[in-house]
Amino acid sequence: MRALDQKTEHLFRVHEKITLLVGEDKAAGIYEARIEDFVNGGIVITQPEFVRGHTRLRDKIPTVVTFTREDAAYQFHSRIIRRRLKHGRQMVLSPPTRLQRVQRRLFVRTGTDTKALYTPVAPQQELKSDLIWLESRCVNISGGGALITVQDRINVNSLLLVRLEFVEGQGLPGIMAAICQRTVDQGEVRQAGVEFILAERLARLFPKETLRLLPQAVKEFTRPKRTELAARILSDQNEMRKKGLF
Repeated sequence: MRALDQKTEHLFRVHEKITLLVGEDKAAGIYEARIEDFVNGGIVITQPEFVRGHTRLRDKIPTVVTFTREDAAYQFHSRIIRRRLKHGRQMVLSPPTRLQRVQRRLFVRTGTDTKALYTPVAPQQELKSDLIWLESRCVNISGGGALITVQDRINVNSLLLVRLEFVEGQGLPGIMAAICQRTVDQGEVRQAGVEFILAERLARLFPKETLRLLPQAVKEFTRPKRTELAARILSDQNEMRKKGLF
């Protein structure tokens, strides 16, 4: 297998989420994974999780790998190789021959300073019907997620509910489920970068008992609603620019 050179390695980030597409057209299969490490000859990834489609992963199958950065989405062609190790198996992507920028970032992130509320959710515990909301501020936001202040430390991959009062009553869900993707400490202020969870993904992340007790608004955050939220944020941003506030 061709070696992964240092220049190529610097293009990627450990723990970065990637999407794998195998097969073509309606038969294509889509999986999600994260970059775990780099070895002589490829990119080690976590065990891919099935998202949807029909084509199954198999050894050396051609794979289109996509990941998203702040400015755009990128993709490259690869093959997935399963390696046998003493303590199990290792999933490795062959090095890319060419990295292609395929589109600008779908959801523009904009700075803000609006009130938000949040509450951690432990999926292994039954969700209380009377939620206790903690005060927060929204530092920046996009249709896909937000950077919010948190009162206590939140771990990466923790689940929570986020309440955005500025969109309530405007045809948009005011409460969304979210997953923490990163944490930031700004002096004494703790922040969490969260990704909003679409309704179609809820069943993969929450057990049935918790899913049943989630607020109805959470179950209404569909792809069209996410697009509406992104449009609302962009509209507010343009209004602020006209007023010289952005």
